Amino acid sequence: MRRDEERIYRVLFSIVKEYIKTKKPVSSKRVLQVTNLNWSSATVRNDMKKLEEMGYVFQPHTSAGRIPTDKGLRFYLDEIVKFGRKEKEQVEIEATQRFPIGDLNSILTAISKILSKGTGGLSIITKPNIENLKLLKVYVTPVGEGMAVITVITELGISKVVPVSRVGRRMLEALEKLMNLFSGMYISSVIEKIEAFKPESEEEEAFIELTRNILRLILSEDRVIYSGMYEIVKNKPGKIEPLVKILENPKKLDKLFEKVKDGIVVFIGEENPVKDLKNFSTFVAPYYKGSDLVGHVALVTNKFVEYEKVIPSVEFITNRLTEYLTVTSRR
Repeated sequence: MRRDEERIYRVLFSIVKEYIKTKKPVSSKRVLQVTNLNWSSATVRNDMKKLEEMGYVFQPHTSAGRIPTDKGLRFYLDEIVKFGRKEKEQVEIEATQRFPIGDLNSILTAISKILSKGTGGLSIITKPNIENLKLLKVYVTPVGEGMAVITVITELGISKVVPVSRVGRRMLEALEKLMNLFSGMYISSVIEKIEAFKPESEEEEAFIELTRNILRLILSEDRVIYSGMYEIVKNKPGKIEPLVKILENPKKLDKLFEKVKDGIVVFIGEENPVKDLKNFSTFVAPYYKGSDLVGHVALVTNKFVEYEKVIPSVEFITNRLTEYLTVTSRR
């Protein structure tokens, strides 16, 4: 890289870093104040003009300083990653913090709140798909005449409670016995076996239909946990209506998650495959059970966020979650 190119990109890095810190347009004078660049103000102004022509910054009005574009933010993030400028000692989520205790739903809810509060963003976590988990145990608990609660327990501590009514005790006992015959099998395999069963009487048909309904209810649970809408509103990211739409229809996020199979990926503004998130930066990382991908953690933030702090926070959460699920699945 030529010396003049190197200087221009150092100016760009300084502009982005300062704007993230102050949220104010950055002037050539300010660039020289916050760096050790030994150049004249005229030289820096000329570099800023070139950066604007290249699409890295823009000037909100004449005589104002510069504000980084999505392209400028991408340059800054790539430089941070390239040179390992992750200030891990400043990560808001302390490595010594105890991992939450409880069933997996409680744990995911708790860590979603931890991540949101520590970064000032909206944390979204997808729960493991129950179809891909093993069935461990089914309990049927009568609670009144013709009424019962069916508790289905799967690996990783995920459980589902399904109330039923107008079902005879004999059929409930048969349901419990049948489901426990499938213990150790993946829920998807259990569904296949039930769907393939050919009833030979009205009683068998009613029994299989009950079993199918129970399995449908198990799979109908909302797979997304989120926390931090207050945090993101507090940080004034701009229009948040599209973000609310996403939370009302989280299936839109599938476009986002299908692009991330390994490591952490950051989508800045227009880069985002989900257009409703184009006003934000979105950090996405998968978490695993052993080597099996079971879910994703996404963090939606203001675009002008301290990337060097947020990235290690997301990595910390996904690494701890992977460790927990991997150990839990071996028990």
